[in-house]
Amino acid sequence: MKNQRKTDEKVPLLSAIAKGAVTKKLLGKVIKKSPATVTRKLKIMEQQGLVQKVGYPHILELTARGRVLLTRKKPEFIHKFSHFSLGMRKKTRAHRMVFKIPITKDNPENNIKWDKVNKGFKNTEIKYVKILHPEIGITLAKVGSSSVLIYLHEKEFNRGLFTSDFTQYAFRAVYLCKHFLWQKGIYIDELEVEVTQQHLANPEPEFDKNVDKKLTLEVGLGRDASSIFPMKEKGKAWIDRSKGLLEVETNDMVYAEKLALMPEKLFEIGNKQEIFASNLEGYNKSLEVYSKNIKLHMEVMQDMRDTLKKIRREL
Repeated sequence: MKNQRKTDEKVPLLSAIAKGAVTKKLLGKVIKKSPATVTRKLKIMEQQGLVQKVGYPHILELTARGRVLLTRKKPEFIHKFSHFSLGMRKKTRAHRMVFKIPITKDNPENNIKWDKVNKGFKNTEIKYVKILHPEIGITLAKVGSSSVLIYLHEKEFNRGLFTSDFTQYAFRAVYLCKHFLWQKGIYIDELEVEVTQQHLANPEPEFDKNVDKKLTLEVGLGRDASSIFPMKEKGKAWIDRSKGLLEVETNDMVYAEKLALMPEKLFEIGNKQEIFASNLEGYNKSLEVYSKNIKLHMEVMQDMRDTLKKIRREL
């Protein structure tokens, strides 16, 4: 609110300059402020790149940035998507996160109290245990004597900070597991972590109202999936309703981050469009002046030719 108030205070000054109040004296009369106040405000606006002094004696004019601030309005295409919710939700839900880490030294005599033991692929014994931590939910699986699997429990992250928060969360989980196993005489190579699965979901309730409940959709991203650690899957995105409402899910961290920042990117495009339009307006004015000068130059050249012809005839 404070920044908005400061911006609103600048608008009358910018408007007055745009309408012809190009000196401090004229500006003071138009906005009914003392000369000291006008001088102080102009100095701040000049430092911010909103106005500039031209020629001598100095006259004031708006910069491209000042023109944008004066005429700033939400771009038309933003208005059209005022109810467009994609990327507007606050949370990204990470689930089905699985990391695989090789065991460098096993300890068959460890005293881990496994919660569950079953037979996996090729009759390999898999043992599961939950690691208790107040902030991170982990189920650790030991696959024979070759590797361990880290299953991160479902967790929501703020979209704006998703990448940094999720990265920190995953690294902490790996080192918690490393410490837990080390205490039991089992050593893992945390530098060889591989992501075997990751699902990043963004709830989109507005889409849920407009998309057929029977529709299933999955698209490939045309690249390898990106993650904190190496991953062998191809990047993809799909829609999912396993939680009831529609969610846009992906196995690609870059895609998830772009989805989170989509509204901000749209507004950036809109602002750049406005700046470009303002610069183009200034360019067109300069081109117009240049054309007039060229025309005057041609007229002068024609007068010189006529004069030279007249002189030749008289000689």
